[in-house]
Amino acid sequence: MKKGFTIFFILAITVLINKEIAMGRSDYKVEIREKYRQLDLSNGVTKEEAIIIAQNYILKEGLDKSYIITKFSVEEWGLRDELWRIVFKATYAESIKQGNIFGFLGVFKWWISVSVDKKTGEIKSVGGPDL
Repeated sequence: MKKGFTIFFILAITVLINKEIAMGRSDYKVEIREKYRQLDLSNGVTKEEAIIIAQNYILKEGLDKSYIITKFSVEEWGLRDELWRIVFKATYAESIKQGNIFGFLGVFKWWISVSVDKKTGEIKSVGGPDL
């Protein structure tokens, strides 16, 4: 039993460190929201701006409270590549709190996908196993 608790503790600490790395310093929310307010989308949306828009959406919807986001990827998306698709790899935080480490180990893979229009910056779709 003691060994199981030790493994869980190590995994929980690793997840918390990964969240800090993936989303930045502990003040990442303020930083992302400030970057979002400063966006100028009058001449379209760059890849970097799309990432900020998607991160802001994650914060605005409170998804950062339900998921521990470890990293993300960006790709052009849509029939004519008119969207940026940002896919956040995540672990469902509640499973870690309840001692279920299968999500962290990759048995259950969670992700959140946010598609951003390249011209307007509008969120066109959001998806994931639980969304």
